[in-house]
Amino acid sequence: MPRPRFPLGATLLVVLGTVAGANADSRAPTYSLHTRLAPGTVDRVQTKVEVGGDLTVVEDSKVKRLKMSVVANLGYHERFLLASAGADGPLRSIRHYDQASAAIKIEDGGFQPVLSENRRLIGAQVDGAEAGLFSPRGPLTREELDLIDVQGSSLMLGRLLPDGPVAVGATWKHSEAVLAALLRLDEVGKADVQSTLASVKDGAALIEMSGKAEGAVNGVSTEIELKAKYQFHLKAGRITWLGLLIKENRSIGHVGTGLDVVARLQTTITPGAEAEQLSDTAIAGLPISPTPELMQLVHRSPDGKWEFAYDRRWFITAESADGLALRMVDRGELVAQCNVAAVGKAEPGKLVSLESFQKDIQRALGKNFGQFVKAAQRSNEAGYRVFRVEAQGEVEQLPILWIYHLVGHVDGRRVSFAFTMEGELFDRFALSDDEMVGALRFLDSEMAGQSPAAARQTPTATSQSASNPLR
Repeated sequence: MPRPRFPLGATLLVVLGTVAGANADSRAPTYSLHTRLAPGTVDRVQTKVEVGGDLTVVEDSKVKRLKMSVVANLGYHERFLLASAGADGPLRSIRHYDQASAAIKIEDGGFQPVLSENRRLIGAQVDGAEAGLFSPRGPLTREELDLIDVQGSSLMLGRLLPDGPVAVGATWKHSEAVLAALLRLDEVGKADVQSTLASVKDGAALIEMSGKAEGAVNGVSTEIELKAKYQFHLKAGRITWLGLLIKENRSIGHVGTGLDVVARLQTTITPGAEAEQLSDTAIAGLPISPTPELMQLVHRSPDGKWEFAYDRRWFITAESADGLALRMVDRGELVAQCNVAAVGKAEPGKLVSLESFQKDIQRALGKNFGQFVKAAQRSNEAGYRVFRVEAQGEVEQLPILWIYHLVGHVDGRRVSFAFTMEGELFDRFALSDDEMVGALRFLDSEMAGQSPAAARQTPTATSQSASNPLR
C-alpha cells in the first residue's frame, strides 16, 4: 500500500477577516489593529505542528482506520517583497528555511520528510484566494511541498485583523474566499469563523478566534472546527504569536486518504530580523515570481535512474520498485490517470519498432481495444526516441481514450507512460501527456545516488523544467 497522503496543510488553520461589526461599548477606547509591513522587512518565523488521529483508507472495498501522528518543525526567515494595502491584493515574500523536518507515524510504520539543502530558498505568494509556494532554484518534490505548505501562512496573518478600529469585546467575521487560501482548500462554501478582541495589556492585543468551516479540496468535502488565539503587538504593528487547535473531518478522495484528526499549531514571529541568505546580493538574478517550470513538481524513480517533472494537478497514488501510478484532479474532478514504469533494457541499437509497440498495446487492452487513432515516432530535444500511440475503446460501455508513450535512450534504457481517460475529458487533459513525457530524463550513474534536487542542478540530469501524507 502506498503512503497515505496526509497534509499538514489539511489540519492547520489561519483565517482572514473583515469587520462584521463592533459590539463593544461605544464609549470604550478603540485600537487600530493594522499591520504595518513594508517591502524589505525581514521576520524570523518558528512553527511547531502536532497532529494526532486517524487516516481512513479503502482496502478490499472496506473502510479502514489507521492510527497516525505528526510532529513537524519549521523555522525560516521571511523577507517581504510585496505587501498590498487592499484586503484581497497580492502578497509576495521570499523565505530561507534553516529548519524543515517532520516525523510521521502511521500504524507501525513511518517516515521523516525533509527539505533538501538546495531547495531551502522558497518563494511565497498570495493573490486573491490563491496561495502557493515554489523554489526559485528549481522544482520541488511533492514531499518537499507537502512539508512546508502548511496552513496558517505567516505571509497572510495580517489579514486576520479587522479593517478599522475596534474596542475590547468587538467581533469581526472572516471571509470564505480568503479562508480557502489560508486553509489550502479549493473552496469554502460555508463558514462562521469570527474573531474577538479579548483584551489589551502591556502594549499587546490578545484576540480569540473560533468557528466552523466547510469546504472542498481535490474534489472531496471537509469539515473544520477551530479555536485559536493570536497576539498583535501595538507598537510593532504586527501579529507576533498564533496558537491554533483544529479538528478536521475529511472524506476519502480521488487522491488522498480521509482524515479524522486534531491538530495543534504554534507560530512565533520576531519582526526586525536579519538574514544574509535573503540580502539583495543573495537573491539577485533569481525569479521572485513563479514560472510554469518552477511550479512543476519532480519525481525520482526509487532506483535513481530516471526522473520527470509534472503538473501539480497530478498526484502520486501508488509507487513500487517497478513504477508508479498518478491521477490528475482538475477543479475537483478526476480527469485522467497515468502509469509510469521502467521497461526491460533493450540491446543498444536494437529498440523495438513502432509497429511492435502497437501490437503490445492491442494485446494489453484485449477486448477493450477498439481502434488506433494516431501513431507517431520522433526524437525529442534530449535525444531520446519517443513513440506516441492513441487508442480508443470501451470499458463497461464507457468510451475510453488511451495514450501510450515509450521513451528510449540510445543505450537501451526505456520508460513507458500509459494515460487513461474518458473520451469526453480529452479537451481538459489537453497536452498533459506530452508535457510529462517531455520532462523525462535518464540519469547518469554518478547522479543516481544524489537527491532529485541535487541532480537537477546538473544540466544533463533534466531539462527545463510517492505518495506523501503531508499534503
